[in-house]
Amino acid sequence: MKTLFASIIFMLCIFATKAQTGDISGKITNQYGEGLRFARAMEVDSQGIETEKGVKADAKGNYSIRLLAPGKYNVQYSAKGYVSQIQKGIIVSADKSTFMDIQLKPDTRKLK
Repeated sequence: MKTLFASIIFMLCIFATKAQTGDISGKITNQYGEGLRFARAMEVDSQGIETEKGVKADAKGNYSIRLLAPGKYNVQYSAKGYVSQIQKGIIVSADKSTFMDIQLKPDTRKLK
């Protein structure tokens, strides 16, 4: 009985947390609009230092950083062979998805 009660309380906590969070989702593409396989989307602080929240995009460049508290976020997008880009001030609202598609440019410095 204690286990059942503990499980119910745990599930209620998870649902309550999820209802108070949002996410940043979108697609990371190259200059031709092709999804960048396994690119990264990482939350960064005001100095551009990575936090613990971030994800790798899927094979088509789609990503979703989930369970974010409402507020403003800076996200750094990167992929091997491309110039990283930071998008600042992305607004996240409770129980909503914020969509942010990003196009990365090739890093021509690495081609020399």
